[in-house]
Amino acid sequence: YSRAKHVISKKEDIYQVMFNQTFQFVAALDSTGNITEANQTLRDYAGLTTDEIRSVPLWLLPIFQKDSDAEQRVKELVDRARSGNFSRDEFVVTGIGDQPTVIDFSLKPLRNRNGAIDQMIMEARDVTEARTQQEMLVQAQKMEAVGELTAGVAHDFNNLLTVVIGNLEILQKRLTDNSKAQDRLRRALDAATKGQGLNQQLLAFSRRQSLHPAVVDVNTL
Repeated sequence: YSRAKHVISKKEDIYQVMFNQTFQFVAALDSTGNITEANQTLRDYAGLTTDEIRSVPLWLLPIFQKDSDAEQRVKELVDRARSGNFSRDEFVVTGIGDQPTVIDFSLKPLRNRNGAIDQMIMEARDVTEARTQQEMLVQAQKMEAVGELTAGVAHDFNNLLTVVIGNLEILQKRLTDNSKAQDRLRRALDAATKGQGLNQQLLAFSRRQSLHPAVVDVNTL
């Protein structure tokens, strides 16, 4: 008997170490959704002691309180798990440091020997970094698409400006005796030339043109 008790005690110790040392949030719930046990990671994040977190309905944990619809969503997940279904969702939770954390949240129903669901296991892992990287990738893809679009527009715009500038230069040569026309042509040509400069910047932005860094006087520029 003493040996069996020792083995059970040792297994319990191992279980407690694994349960409390994991980086994931883990909790055991009764059939109504009240917390019966929570690991150290979850308790520390929520800022609650073992006694304080026990018997608290999962949806009333303080980590969910800054998300206005989290309570209802957690209740629905609990109802799904209570009916025998694995349930999963993603939440933005806030711990005692007020630092938002994105978690991949799941609930698994546990059946007793009679087949009835008398417990549920909650697991949640921090996916904040993964979601941040995903958002950065999406933004990079958007910027790449903008660059491709810019390159196409700049190329067509450059062709139009070439035609405009060419015709303005021809008119300048033909209307040498008309000072008013020459003044207007000069201004139009200046504007078109500036347009070409802007076009070169667009091409540089889309990485379709080699950049040529140079020292400049910022005030003059």
